[in-house]
Amino acid sequence: MLKRARKGFTLTELLIVVAIIAVLTAIAVPILVTTLGSAEDARDEANIRAVRSAGVARIIDIDKSDKTSEDYKAVYDDKGNMYQYVIVTATVDDQGTISELKLEKYVEETYKDTANTVDGNGKVTALITVLDWNAATGG
Repeated sequence: MLKRARKGFTLTELLIVVAIIAVLTAIAVPILVTTLGSAEDARDEANIRAVRSAGVARIIDIDKSDKTSEDYKAVYDDKGNMYQYVIVTATVDDQGTISELKLEKYVEETYKDTANTVDGNGKVTALITVLDWNAATGG
């Protein structure tokens, strides 16, 4: 009896391969999603730190003789004392470039839920405290 040469795969073999691929995908996709989420969180935290540092640098550069500037009013009270908290907002692009940096006086009702956050458009809102200022200036 002559045996015919076998060409291709049987349906059972193909179903087994598809099942193996499905199991591997079911394992890999949740891990990938978790990893991407962790990477985004790390990027957001780095952007908050960078904006906070840029805000502290901006505070250091404030001309204290110009008490009418917006930056001065956001950081110092009428007696020249620094506020306990200052908000800094900025936009950070995908390459990490900071733009539109602005210092604002901290108002709890306005910022209590948005301090130290990043929105979907790259706008970063960071809280600067007197401790951040003292650490940066050695004061």
